[in-house]
Amino acid sequence: YDVVWAVMAVYRPGASPSSVPPDAFRFEHESVLDRAYRDSSKRDTAPFETWVFHARADWSAANFDADRTAIVRDVLAAASRALGADFEAAPLVVQAHRWRYARPVRTLTAPCQASEGLFLAGDAWGERIEGAWLSGVRAAQAILAGAP
Repeated sequence: YDVVWAVMAVYRPGASPSSVPPDAFRFEHESVLDRAYRDSSKRDTAPFETWVFHARADWSAANFDADRTAIVRDVLAAASRALGADFEAAPLVVQAHRWRYARPVRTLTAPCQASEGLFLAGDAWGERIEGAWLSGVRAAQAILAGAP
């Protein structure tokens, strides 16, 4: 699994970078950031705006033991540069999380694994949350079908 630093920032009304469209980004040529999500677009957090930033796996590994304050500073600065908005300007709440097992480097080809009545499913059998969910559904289907 790749390690990923994730930073969440919540902004007050009037202090948020809400002019940034769309709600999700994947960066191809950014040295720090891999993805950015306007998390508040998924749920009603009005009037606050919440963003989640995922750093690149190589950058996260190189900064594995870095201080959380430095991680927040570097990630928000990269977001400001990449998206052309001031993500560094006074977030109300900010958190950094070192996600040690964020993404499988290689996924297994089978939808799930079964042996002697034990079923294994999850993100190792498919990329991202969708892959983990589909793997779990396939394991449940196999159990319901009476698989050994």
